[in-house]
Amino acid sequence: MASVTPFIKASKSEMTNVRFSVSQGRNKPKLYCTSEIKVNAKLWNKKEQGISSRITFDTQKRIEINTAIFERKNLILKAYSNLKNPTSKSLTAEINRLLANEIPEADTIQNLFKIFLSRKKYSQSRIYQFRALCNLLSEFEIQNNIKIDIHQ
Repeated sequence: MASVTPFIKASKSEMTNVRFSVSQGRNKPKLYCTSEIKVNAKLWNKKEQGISSRITFDTQKRIEINTAIFERKNLILKAYSNLKNPTSKSLTAEINRLLANEIPEADTIQNLFKIFLSRKKYSQSRIYQFRALCNLLSEFEIQNNIKIDIHQ
């Protein structure tokens, strides 16, 4: 049975993504994957594998972050069990596939762009470009009195 351990890799003064290592056993290599969960390195507790309960921090946010870490651990175990010969790359691909199934399906172009922009961090200029494209497509729909079908 594999075990999943969350950890961070950063200096003590910055926000960083939570990473996960999957240990498969003694003679097998560890697998690594990252998540979009951001944590301040000063708040991280290695033993608790989450935000330390001894540090003064908003309780609601601590619960949200620790719950997100716990849910991601379960998702990683589920993805690991789906693979026959797992590698870090195949594990990450399986996690992304499972996460994609959890995203609500977009019904309009605007919702599709919102989902797309929320999945990855883009520069502000890139976000403006995507929004401009979304607005142009919306205007095109209105002017030509058509509905663009995004499910084709």
